[in-house]
Amino acid sequence: MIHSQARRTGYEIEMSVCGSLVDMYAKNGDLQAAQSIFSHVSNPDLKCLNAMLGGYSHHGMAEEALEFFETILKCGLRPDQVTILSLLSACNHSGMVERGKFLWNHMMENGVIPGHKHYSCMVSLLSRAGQRLSNRLTVNAS
Repeated sequence: MIHSQARRTGYEIEMSVCGSLVDMYAKNGDLQAAQSIFSHVSNPDLKCLNAMLGGYSHHGMAEEALEFFETILKCGLRPDQVTILSLLSACNHSGMVERGKFLWNHMMENGVIPGHKHYSCMVSLLSRAGQRLSNRLTVNAS
């Protein structure tokens, strides 16, 4: 109903509405619909890209999420906390420890300040792999 209303009123082409529709479909498990809407966006902003990335991550599609991250970088956009958290979550659920460490370091090198959820993801990722936090990953969380 929400999508139909957006279409009827002409708001379907608005970037914020597109991002919200992508997010809605992805969170409800309809990645095909999310991808369909996303594919019609000519110049997606970071929020719209994060919605699609979050969908891949939420549904255990780590490889697709990581490929999508490359798309974000190629668009010249700067990943934010949401971007990195989705990627760390995807790595966590797929056991991609080295990719998770790479993303953590990428985040730190590019001035994205980790929050509690980022630390939680890294602790979970490393714990599942039987590893510990190294000095490189222990940054002041306050």
